[in-house]
Amino acid sequence: MYMIFNRIAKSHFLFLLLGASVTGTSDAKTSIEKITAECRSFASQISTDKTLGSASVRANLLQKHSSQCKGIGTYDSSLAALFQQAGLYDEADRVAYAGMPTANEFRPNLLNVLALNQLGRGNVDKAYQMGLEIARQFPKYAPIYGLLGQIDSKLNRWDRAHQDAKKLIELDPSALSFMALATTLYQLKRYPEVLDAVNYALKIEPQRIGNASGLTEGIYALILLNRREEATHLLTRHINANPNWRASVPMIKAAQELGLAQ
Repeated sequence: MYMIFNRIAKSHFLFLLLGASVTGTSDAKTSIEKITAECRSFASQISTDKTLGSASVRANLLQKHSSQCKGIGTYDSSLAALFQQAGLYDEADRVAYAGMPTANEFRPNLLNVLALNQLGRGNVDKAYQMGLEIARQFPKYAPIYGLLGQIDSKLNRWDRAHQDAKKLIELDPSALSFMALATTLYQLKRYPEVLDAVNYALKIEPQRIGNASGLTEGIYALILLNRREEATHLLTRHINANPNWRASVPMIKAAQELGLAQ
């Protein structure tokens, strides 16, 4: 890790030496691109490596050891997101607002953090309106439909949440997106389609069998369709993949219903 810190520092020093007077030359452009790549790599490593500690620990690590990267979109958005995940909303706001002038293509990321901060503070309506505005300005920015879907689900607006999930899949056809779709379909009582979404998600990302979100709806859909043997098989796979499966009350109730737990 410290080797990466040193490389970033050296690259930044080179950037300072070049200065604005040579910006635009091929050498300066190459150096700036190298600095940006170093910062992107470092921010990605800290953001995703949970072995380094909690979100707040990683945010402080990133901020302490890579201040040279401030003003680079990838770095600012990663740091703001870590503070947001840690529940440090004021810090996340500070980083997001400071990074906005140079955010460029990362502007929607920073705006999304600001909306999530409002949601975290309990300002649901404000977060939703911010989300709608982000979707208007950046209709191809997939994560915002996740935020809108989260709020619509929270408010039991399942038709809207379903549309949010469909838009999310259109832009980001990931396993997580299909599990979000499964959740909305279950609430709309479209049980066969729930199973289609869950099965497709597991086909894309088999390891999601250990995650309760979306899978719970698939198990309950099977129970409601009286396909108990399939429900038992799916739940058994989840239990084997997730030693902490009892943390989910709906999973415990499903296990009791199917005779897999007392």
